[in-house]
Amino acid sequence: VKIKGLKRFTFVVGEGGAGKTALLEALFLSGGGNAEIYFRIRLWRGFGDTIEMAAGRAAYESVFRDLFYNFDSDTGAYIRIEDPDRGYRKLDILYEGSATLDLPLRPSAEKSGDSFSVVPITFRWETPKRISVSQVEIVEGRLRMKGTHEAYPATFISSQFVNARHNAMRYSELSKRNKSMMVLKALQDAFPIVQDLSLETIAGELMIHVSIEGLPERLPIVVLSGGMSKYLSIVLAILSQPGGVVLVDEIENGFYYRDMPMLLGSIWKVCQEANVQIIASTHSYEFLHAVSDIMESDSEIENNTSLLRLERGRFGEQPNVRYIEGASYRSAIASSFEVR
Repeated sequence: VKIKGLKRFTFVVGEGGAGKTALLEALFLSGGGNAEIYFRIRLWRGFGDTIEMAAGRAAYESVFRDLFYNFDSDTGAYIRIEDPDRGYRKLDILYEGSATLDLPLRPSAEKSGDSFSVVPITFRWETPKRISVSQVEIVEGRLRMKGTHEAYPATFISSQFVNARHNAMRYSELSKRNKSMMVLKALQDAFPIVQDLSLETIAGELMIHVSIEGLPERLPIVVLSGGMSKYLSIVLAILSQPGGVVLVDEIENGFYYRDMPMLLGSIWKVCQEANVQIIASTHSYEFLHAVSDIMESDSEIENNTSLLRLERGRFGEQPNVRYIEGASYRSAIASSFEVR
């Protein structure tokens, strides 16, 4: 599939299983520089943070089977993005080369001496400037991945959870660069009850705390409000990746429907200031109405918004992707068409 013309705001819709999250993950993978990025995606999907692997090539390759169309690893997986500022970026994922690994049958204290051989999976990133290769090897019972290629400025925000530790790290880096006031201002624009932000520790864990009007103590933002925490995650991602892209899975999660136009307007303003693109999936018709409302109030937002509708084909076929310009999308919502 080839998609052209993505805007500052691009929203991805479609029925369950049509590939919305997979599309965002593919874009995120293409921005990496080390095969470790694939294991982060596995974690967001709900896989555990440890891998126990039985002996044999099939067990090794089973970890990566879902990367390939119809589970056929012989075809490889290929992703390419075009950026008018940075040029193209291509990712090839495949098994290649004659090099093999001799791995112990039981990579633990009970080593039998038996071994098996596999061709390690290869992630190859290519840009106009260089090619970087990262292979997933198993050395002494541990996965080892190398990669030095400069990553594309992309952030993925999962629908499953808000990563409070990553948010704290991003806020800390922005604070070091004297940009913490930008975060506070964006949060106050959306939530006027917020008076201040700070980094505090709870049981040794660093977390963002907020000072709220009328409360005697600061609270961890994750305790105070799911919507506020989700909004802050998006703002921190935007300000931490100027000139990049923020990928948000199920962007509506945690947002109260009446607040959506206000929150979207604020996110738009931060994106404009940081020159950042948002690509987000959604299931919510209320959210799509909110997008239509802010487009109606601001023609610039309308001109910089697009909709991707993924339409699932027959069993075994890839979905079709329909591209819809902002004006057509707003007209469809105004006419009460079902655009999801």
